[in-house]
Amino acid sequence: MSKKKRNKNSKKPTLEHVQSENKQNPVQPYMVRFTQLKNIANNGWTTRWKELSNNFDPTKGRYLISDGIDDDNRGKNNYTNIINPTPIVARRNLSSGLLGNLTSPTGKWFRLAVRDTDLMDSSEVSEYLFEVREVLLKIFSISNFYGAIHSVYEELVTFGTASMLIEEDFDTVIRCRPFTIGEYYLALGPNLEPDTLYRQFSLSARQLVEEFGYDECSTQVQANYDSNQGETLIKVIHCIQPRVQGDAAVLSDINKPFESVYFEAGGKGDTNANKGFLRVTGYDEKPFMAPRWNVTAGDVYGSSQPADISLGDAKQLQTEEKLKLKQLSKETEPPLIAPSVLKNEVITQVPGEVTFADSAEPGSQGVRPLWEVRANIAPIAADIQMMESRIQRTFFNDLFQTVINETKRMTATEVAQRREEKLALLGPAVNRLQREVLENSIERTFAIAERLNLLPEVPEALAERELEIQYVSALAQAQQIVTTQSLEQVFAFAGNLSAVFPEVLDRLNADEALEGYAEDYGIDPKLVRSDEEVAEIRQARAQARAQAQQQEAITQNAQNAKVMAETKVGESNALEAVLSGVAV
Repeated sequence: MSKKKRNKNSKKPTLEHVQSENKQNPVQPYMVRFTQLKNIANNGWTTRWKELSNNFDPTKGRYLISDGIDDDNRGKNNYTNIINPTPIVARRNLSSGLLGNLTSPTGKWFRLAVRDTDLMDSSEVSEYLFEVREVLLKIFSISNFYGAIHSVYEELVTFGTASMLIEEDFDTVIRCRPFTIGEYYLALGPNLEPDTLYRQFSLSARQLVEEFGYDECSTQVQANYDSNQGETLIKVIHCIQPRVQGDAAVLSDINKPFESVYFEAGGKGDTNANKGFLRVTGYDEKPFMAPRWNVTAGDVYGSSQPADISLGDAKQLQTEEKLKLKQLSKETEPPLIAPSVLKNEVITQVPGEVTFADSAEPGSQGVRPLWEVRANIAPIAADIQMMESRIQRTFFNDLFQTVINETKRMTATEVAQRREEKLALLGPAVNRLQREVLENSIERTFAIAERLNLLPEVPEALAERELEIQYVSALAQAQQIVTTQSLEQVFAFAGNLSAVFPEVLDRLNADEALEGYAEDYGIDPKLVRSDEEVAEIRQARAQARAQAQQQEAITQNAQNAKVMAETKVGESNALEAVLSGVAV
């Protein structure tokens, strides 16, 4: 994890500088690229996302179909086609399970380390790393990080792609802004990971003036604001991308690795007093994350294997629920047959009411069902149950539930091990989440905290060292279960052998085993003493033991002398005989 310092001599870009870059229309290059990225997304991806949102979370998604036309579902009741909520609940359980087992708001789900094991044994280094982690966890807890990261998990398990922007905040250090699918577009860098984010969103004229300033807004926004039309929605585009040295980009002469520009969608260079942009800034590191659940080849966007695999089941589930309800309605309210004399007459089906007819046709039995309907919904109900179970398993719901179906005779340790074994099945997804979500979040927050001087002073030994992030959440520990279980089995086997062959214990390095075991489970380093402390304790213990042995020897000699003095040997006692050299 890098520790870059802010360049205090960097010059803040001005809009006059931007104007000189492209006097005709400075926003045009960004608008062109925005259109290109949108066309890539609309070439198949948007249709797929809409289908997923309709079946797994109808509130998600803001889809920009064409210029000036938005498929915006804010405030709409899009749950009308959802009869069986199992797909929605299964998706919710998975995202909540990831939050609780990967980034628990109440747990310490990561730690910092260095590769040099000798440095890690230093109490100064370990305490510094511990304090830094505590600062970062505190920032996460006081900010909106955990609520935002849960939204990221929801988007990720539904659409396979998610995005969140982390910016500095005066009150809470960081402020996280999760986005929903369709309102942003991505582009990949040379390493085939997202390094560019363009997004379009709506702000009212009043919000634009308050956020960017009256003078920076277009004349149209100013007119809306002045004429008491401040709630008129305006489309805004935000572009974040790497700065390319020597190009015509806005921040080509600014020492910021990433540039950031805001402008009104469709705006031209002659808006807002020929400035064009609402805001021009930059970032010292990539400010956003764009994790993907699973990626095929060089695709920009990822796929959600849980949602994609379950899509057919989710559709069939709603269809069969409708068929079941249709069959039940035919049984409870079957089609009727009645004498023609009752045509145009009021026929009541309210219990206790009477329908009168002056005459009835011969042989008529009055109003009766057209046919006897005996709905047999058992096969449909069984199929529905099977699909519900399949959807829940595909979304790993059984992995996050307490082991309630296991035998009651299992010990707490066995239950914990069984749970960890199940969680280990999420290993591939967890590895990607750690790299593309958590690592980016921690590094971005670390950089912001460092620039704000919120971190403790770096020990001299770590001045030129890169820090590593190690994850100790429940999911991360589940991946370590093989190592810890093997260690336990080896030491248990050695313990059994020692009953017959005590010397076998000489083969085991208990200190190293304990240290490795504690690391695998993320134990606070303050709870495990350093090598220096252990050496001092053992040396003091050895000295105390030696003194005790010496004192014991003195006491024993005194007792022996007393006994010898009291033992008669001829004219004297045994002690005098020994001292005089007389054989006893």
